[in-house]
Amino acid sequence: MIIMKLPYAAAVMFVAAAVGCSSNDHVENIALNKSAYASSSYDYNLTAQLVTDGVVLADEPAWLRVQNAEGELPRREKEWTIDAGPYSSNRLEGASNFLEYEWSGQMFSAGCVRVRGYVVYQEPVNGWSISCLAGVSGKDLKQVGFVGGSDLPGTKRYSEVITDPNKLTEKITRPARSLDLEIPLKDAINFNHFKIDFKMDGALFWVIYAVDFTNGQSFGKSSDTGPYDSKESRGLNVLPSEVYSSAWMSVDDKPQWISIDLGSKSKFREIRLHWIHKAEKGCVEISDDARSWKKIADLPQTDSLTYSFKASGNARFVRLSMEGADESGHFTLSEFEVLGPKDVAKTDHEWKLQRASSVKGNGELISSSEYDASSWLPAVVPGTVLYSYMAAGSVPDPGIADNNLQISESFFNSD
Repeated sequence: MIIMKLPYAAAVMFVAAAVGCSSNDHVENIALNKSAYASSSYDYNLTAQLVTDGVVLADEPAWLRVQNAEGELPRREKEWTIDAGPYSSNRLEGASNFLEYEWSGQMFSAGCVRVRGYVVYQEPVNGWSISCLAGVSGKDLKQVGFVGGSDLPGTKRYSEVITDPNKLTEKITRPARSLDLEIPLKDAINFNHFKIDFKMDGALFWVIYAVDFTNGQSFGKSSDTGPYDSKESRGLNVLPSEVYSSAWMSVDDKPQWISIDLGSKSKFREIRLHWIHKAEKGCVEISDDARSWKKIADLPQTDSLTYSFKASGNARFVRLSMEGADESGHFTLSEFEVLGPKDVAKTDHEWKLQRASSVKGNGELISSSEYDASSWLPAVVPGTVLYSYMAAGSVPDPGIADNNLQISESFFNSD
């Protein structure tokens, strides 16, 4: 983010003479930088906030899918082995299980993977193995790394209690082994699909708390990366929050909705949608209290991913309801525009902010009085960037209900 104080006097009033929607010159997207809410989001990045940020994305957004033998992991668990957090982990049941990562919008090159965790087992044990397979999504995975043996893996760890401590039953423990294994990968492979197979006869369950990748053939200790267990030595950052993809994506293909709070009762006459994976059918509804809704238009039947249609209304809230997802199994919407009369009176602000990736020009240019910062948001100084967005009505108050799930992590963390 870039925050600047305008070089000219604050509180300048701009007044336009146009009233109404008689021509396109007098119409603007009144939903731009307004708070948005959705029935679900695929992760903490592709949230409702991104349909009003003014950025249109045509390509598939960045996301991460993680699976094990029981199925796809839920949103809150899928990053637990790659988040550099010391207390998060994924538990894999049984003697044979796996962790499978699939990224969209990201590609990595690695020469080594480091796996940390532990395995709880019961005697006897007849060998173990951890295999790594990698490739590009949609193609066959190939084995690129292997480690194993006929003895026990890792080092001895204190015994694990496997009975429920909340029940008045006998406490049963089983032996465990700590795992801290570096597995070299063949030919420094490029991938966006990576699978780790865990196998050991007699294993009850595996707890994996870190899967790290590096471009080198080993992590090792280095004065450049800090201590072996430090966050700096974790190697590549493979989190999807490192990539800013301006789109909302639903968690599944069930009927969904996404609504915009225009801030006050506002007139509009047209809706423009920019889809990546569009709904087969749906409708636009309006409300003044976000409780009682009135339908004003159906979605048009078209093969286009970007289209406009007439939808006249005068309300504070506008909601898009949708059903019938395509083969992706998700609805993905990049921008939700509500076209209405331009604001005839705009107050400028002394301090403004904008995402660095959206700023054109160097420091000298944006510091000059000729620089056009009309699209920048007002900044609260002193204050955080998130607070400035909240004060401007661009994101809801994260301290209320589950509003924090409507705010995009990648929007504020990337760049």
